[in-house]
Amino acid sequence: MSQKIKCCVVKDILPLYAENLCSEETAEIVREHIENCESCRRLSEEVEIEEKAPEKIPDEAKAMKKINKKIKRSKKAVIASVCVLLAVLIPVALLWENMIWQNEKIPSFETLAQNSEVKVLAEMIYEEDFNSLIHRITPSGIYGDKQTQTAVIDEKINNLESIYRALIGENKAVDTKCRTYYTFDVYEERTNHKAVVSDVTVEYSDGRVLTFSFFKENGIGRFTWGCTSDGSFDEKLIEEFNQVTLDKK
Repeated sequence: MSQKIKCCVVKDILPLYAENLCSEETAEIVREHIENCESCRRLSEEVEIEEKAPEKIPDEAKAMKKINKKIKRSKKAVIASVCVLLAVLIPVALLWENMIWQNEKIPSFETLAQNSEVKVLAEMIYEEDFNSLIHRITPSGIYGDKQTQTAVIDEKINNLESIYRALIGENKAVDTKCRTYYTFDVYEERTNHKAVVSDVTVEYSDGRVLTFSFFKENGIGRFTWGCTSDGSFDEKLIEEFNQVTLDKK
């Protein structure tokens, strides 16, 4: 015996009917209804089409290709990061290590720092600015009270300028080079510690060369310095110049 059912009820049941999830009795009622109801029959056909539509499955080859590309990009990024890290860490390790081994031919943080500082002093020599040079490398209080120190420094500056001018004559500095390294040469046998020495080589317009050497014994903050020549300058004036650079009154 057929049972009448409203369209609104059939519309609610159709998704279950299309997937065979309702009871046989309910399915029979729905079939009988949609056979006699044009509207519900069309709706039933639409629901069946939607339910039977194949699920879109991505192409496996394309999916794997994308995954492989991502893996390769990740590997390249990791390799690049490791290379950058090594490029930074290896030089840093060498700079630290040579502060222990003190190899003359390999730089360290200590030699790089002093070389940077002495380059400023080299510029002052190039410009014949002994006033700035002496004030920069002379520690406060080394000659006593402020008045005494000022007097000693002023005298040193005047003497250095006078001797330097007598040394080079009318020539002008045309080039400077600075090299910083470890050496035993500036020490007596009493110590096994190396000094950090910076050689400032100044070339003059007549082709002659003077070398100004700055060093700090065992890392002491105060520079000791002096001048040597290539043999073409007056050695007596060189000696007088070095006497003035000594930290004595």
